[in-house]
Amino acid sequence: MRRQPDPYRGPTTLGIDVSSWQGHILWDTLIKVDRNNVSFAICRTGDGITPDKNFIRNWTESKKVGLIRGSYHYFRADRDGKAQADLILKLLKDAGGLTVEDLPPAIDIEAGAATNLPGGVVSGTDKLSADVVVEESLEFLETLEKALGVTPIVYTGQAFHWWLSQARPELAVKFTKYPLWVPSYTSIPIIPADTEGNLFPWPQWHIWQFTKSGTVPGIRGSVDLNKFRGTLEEFQAFVASLHLKAETNLVVDPKDLIRDEMKKLIERLAFLQMQLDTSA
Repeated sequence: MRRQPDPYRGPTTLGIDVSSWQGHILWDTLIKVDRNNVSFAICRTGDGITPDKNFIRNWTESKKVGLIRGSYHYFRADRDGKAQADLILKLLKDAGGLTVEDLPPAIDIEAGAATNLPGGVVSGTDKLSADVVVEESLEFLETLEKALGVTPIVYTGQAFHWWLSQARPELAVKFTKYPLWVPSYTSIPIIPADTEGNLFPWPQWHIWQFTKSGTVPGIRGSVDLNKFRGTLEEFQAFVASLHLKAETNLVVDPKDLIRDEMKKLIERLAFLQMQLDTSA
């Protein structure tokens, strides 16, 4: 099975991804004691149609301590793609919404896979065709894209695109526009390639999950560690670029909130001045 290293050697920005498996995270401790300079946290929303019990807390607390936050969803191709996306939309709404400073949601495509190129993806006891997996995952991505006005992210590795890129390139190319978050526990990240060895369908990775055995203060046990391809400033610009289409009521710009509050204050002051003028 052909794979290719992406020998990027530039600066990176460190982040973590978390779920209920990490239990009760002490976010304040993580920030106060951390010596690794963690800058972002990607929180799991759920698995299939089951919400992650710690998502809302992780989502809100990671923001409070100053981290750039994001979300990911463990995708199940034997469940309706739209239903899984709708679960994310509800959770984000319940948690206060997505702001333009937040990393857009990611789909985690890794649940079981055939090891041979012609095979389909295995989910539980069911063997699903590549067409079904692609159809459901694209429905998931397009639902989020339309509802939030953002470009979602694709997390995937050997479980899916390693073989799809070569066996069904006409399907793999449908994911090119979504940035790649790749798990690769190697010294240099390895990403999917076509039969001729060209990086495909992504020309590069944007986020690299380089270990599942990391340790950080405030988290008991191991945690996944990730690197963004660039500096913190470049990461912030990357996040902003994925929000260029954000014009929905589920995406909130903090500056708009400030302007709204200022408008209310001015209106209140004008009313009080009118009351004073009347009494005089």
